[in-house]
Formats: sequence, structure tokens, C-alpha cells
Amino acid sequence: MSLIKLLLLLSLGGMAYQYWQKGGIEFLSGTVYVSETGFVEIPKPANFNVNTVIVIAAKNCTKEAARRADKLVDELAQRGIPHKRAHRASFESFNPSLKRRLDSVMKGTLPIVLINSKGKSNPTLTDVLAEYHSIYE
Repeated sequence: MSLIKLLLLLSLGGMAYQYWQKGGIEFLSGTVYVSETGFVEIPKPANFNVNTVIVIAAKNCTKEAARRADKLVDELAQRGIPHKRAHRASFESFNPSLKRRLDSVMKGTLPIVLINSKGKSNPTLTDVLAEYHSIYE
């Protein structure tokens, strides 16, 4: 009987280890991957100034998504926040474990907003300003 319990325990431990290796239990590492405003830690975008808010909406996105992106860019400009409107982004080399988080952000509702090494899909202006100020002030 105790041999069966041991084998069961070892198999459960093996499954948990495999799940953790694939990024399923990131919270166990003790690192915070999501900020209070909902921005997710992702790789830093390449070819953009680090202190710039990047607002991404694809060229062929819906008119509504383009309007949201343009409105956000206008509001950032009015507040003097450095920003860049982009249609796409590439990222510096990164650990493959970040791919799941990057995909969750980049496949979300447009616009996608990147601030340093954090991103969020379709954030409010309040979220963007709070995240920006928490990093740069």
C-alpha cells in the first residue's frame, strides 16, 4: 500500500514540475508579473526609446480600434507624455518563458500599450498614466 502512495506522490510531483517548467505556475517564483494597473511584464520592445509610451494598432485594424489608439495618443500628447504610435513592434531577445505573457498582451484588444518592459491591451488613459508615473517618477 505504501508503495502505491509513493508512486502516486512521485507522479503528481512530476506532473507539477512539468506544469511549472512550461510557465503554468509563475506565481510560485515570488515575482510579480502584473502591476496594480494590469500591465504585464514582457520583454522590452526593440528600436524604441525606453521612456516612451508605445501605442500599437495594426494598419488593418478596425476603425474603432484605430480611434481608441488615436484618442489615447492625443491625450498623452496633451499631457506631455513621450509617446509613439506604431503599427507593430519587435522585441529584444528574451527568455522563452516570457512568450506566454507577450502573446497574451499582443493578442488582446487593440490598442496595445507598451511602457518600458510592460504591456497591456486596450488600457484606459488612467491606467497608462498611473503605470507611466509609477515607472518614471
